[in-house]
Amino acid sequence: MDRHIQYTIAQHGVEKFAKKLLGESEIEAVLQRLDRLTQEEGRMTVAQTFEVVYGLVNNVKVVMDGTQSLVGWLTMCT
Repeated sequence: MDRHIQYTIAQHGVEKFAKKLLGESEIEAVLQRLDRLTQEEGRMTVAQTFEVVYGLVNNVKVVMDGTQSLVGWLTMCT
């Protein structure tokens, strides 16, 4: 028997067992909560990424401003 077919049959059996054990409505509630948590984790990841990018842009700006000031100072000294 093909492994994919065996996996599908086994997965179906596990799902059927879980539905009987927990009740279909409880499984649905757990899946909805998992979905909300996954979405929240995605939003947090985006927020953290924006924070890192914002910090990098500010650091580059500070370095560029410092470099321009140094070039201006060196120009005035010569």
